Amino acid sequence: MVKGRGLPIHEALKPFTANPAAFYHLQRNGIGLLKRGGSANILFIDRDFQIVEVISSGRSILEKRR
Repeated sequence: MVKGRGLPIHEALKPFTANPAAFYHLQRNGIGLLKRGGSANILFIDRDFQIVEVISSGRSILEKRR
């Protein structure tokens, strides 16, 4: 969907990551940003919206077996 619209992925994710974190003043704690040393929880999904991997606090806690 993002590729079809010509929207860069980092812009497409802002409404779900950086923008809410900035609104609630959480970015100063590293929340809402993907950066080294940040406090990120990331959910990776495939094209069928199936969970592929979950990373919490920099550690993979779930990975789909291939």
